Amino acid sequence: MSLTSSAAILPWRDLVTEPLKPLNMPLHVKNASTPCNCFHLLFLGTVSSPNDLSPFFIQGTYEELETLLNYTWESTKLEHLCKRGTRIEVYLGENDAIIHALTCKDFFVPFATVYYFKHVGHCLC
Repeated sequence: MSLTSSAAILPWRDLVTEPLKPLNMPLHVKNASTPCNCFHLLFLGTVSSPNDLSPFFIQGTYEELETLLNYTWESTKLEHLCKRGTRIEVYLGENDAIIHALTCKDFFVPFATVYYFKHVGHCLC
């Protein structure tokens, strides 16, 4: 991705790894009665290995999931935050199975202090 234009965008959907993209989600996952439940089961299974994070998870609504998955990061908004004095910190794990960490790193470096941790995943563990 090129960040040379002043209006770079990074849709969240482009960051998600293939197995977690909603269009690729199997609808037959055990105990998944809705697409939202299906996504949450896949997400927890991917993000928490080898730890169980389910005690810390709160099930959201389908609308909240759609909002999250359709969010687009815009460089103009990030630039505006920086000009207002907002400090942005981004924490990424090299072995993240949820998002493409290098794409995130490359996008956020002009606007944030980016911490890129080797040998850890989405929850930095």
